[in-house]
Amino acid sequence: MTDSGASTDNGAYAGYGAPPAHGRFCKGQSGNPRGRPRKPPFELPYDAVFNASITVMQNGQPKQVTVEEALILKIKKDALTGTARATTDLRKLLAIGPKVRQARQAGVPDKFHIRTTEVNSIGEAISALRIVKKFDPYGPNCRYMLEPWIVQLALNRLGNRQLSVEDQQQVYASTRTPHKVDWPDWWVIKRG
Repeated sequence: MTDSGASTDNGAYAGYGAPPAHGRFCKGQSGNPRGRPRKPPFELPYDAVFNASITVMQNGQPKQVTVEEALILKIKKDALTGTARATTDLRKLLAIGPKVRQARQAGVPDKFHIRTTEVNSIGEAISALRIVKKFDPYGPNCRYMLEPWIVQLALNRLGNRQLSVEDQQQVYASTRTPHKVDWPDWWVIKRG
């Protein structure tokens, strides 16, 4: 068998498994000096959630408010009915309220930071929001399953409307843990 490796200028062998001396790592130096890059921490989409608009009933009239305002109204209502925990929470809100107003008027950003992420597919976006769980991501049977909380939320939003049996089968088969969902009375597909 012949040696196919080449010699460098100083006569040292360079070839398969033996890179040239000028390209080798020094003794004691890591081949991966910066190490494995860490995964960014999971951050909840606070701005999207708390700035979303919802309809609440005030004095018998529907009113559009943000989720943040609705939570404050709920805490106020509970505190006025005598709930101790809500009273404590309302006191804390009243204490920090002027500071928050001043910060907003001064243009100082809140503690919530917007972090942009490049999303290549809708699957990545809904996985990041924890709406679905991805099963067998690298196999031939890759699929997404709906989390039970989002199915419950969708069923609650249906109101008096009912799904057909075919739609019920599709929803049930697509739910990750269907036994955790509180299925409505009109639901005819097998319940957990």
